[in-house]
Amino acid sequence: MPALNDQVTIQEALGRLKKYAETGRKMLRIGVTTLTASEIASETSIEVEEVLGDLANQPDKMNQSTAFELEQLVLAIELLFTQGKEKKVIISGNHSAVERLFDSWEYQGFGFKPVLILSDDYHGMVPAGAELLRTNDSSLKKKGEHTNISGVIAADIEYAQKYAQSLVENGVSEIWNFSPLLVEVPEEIHVENVIPGYPKWPVSNMVAFKN
Repeated sequence: MPALNDQVTIQEALGRLKKYAETGRKMLRIGVTTLTASEIASETSIEVEEVLGDLANQPDKMNQSTAFELEQLVLAIELLFTQGKEKKVIISGNHSAVERLFDSWEYQGFGFKPVLILSDDYHGMVPAGAELLRTNDSSLKKKGEHTNISGVIAADIEYAQKYAQSLVENGVSEIWNFSPLLVEVPEEIHVENVIPGYPKWPVSNMVAFKN
């Protein structure tokens, strides 16, 4: 990493790291597992010298053809942004919504540390230290064992209530709801409704399904 002499330089470096992580996830989704420094520069519109300075341990000994393992790169950047403020969570939702959550910059800001991905169709990259289980998996831990772990709903509107119920059944008492649905849960469960860029949903954007 280059020397970070002032706040502007720090923000610029953080912005570049954000682009590297976003690009890495995009490439992994289409089956690309490695990119060279020049390819990363091309995908992110960042000068190759800056890419090497940000990502290479010894940039003066590297060149444009230096290859980076994307999964390791993405996980390393995510760890950098969550160090010291990790919050253990169970992420519950359908594949497309979970992928959007992982790709969002706001997700990093919350400092979530997934310990479980609870999904019936997720087939993407599972964060280090997390386990992927289906909602009907017999190896799911008994209710009450996750009372000290928060839940995160990352689900499209038609699946949100189902995955909210899965979190409740697994004993969570606090839920961060990234779905576009105002889910129904028992009174003792605290739900924080959030959307990217805002701490809470505006009332006009809340949607509730009634049977």
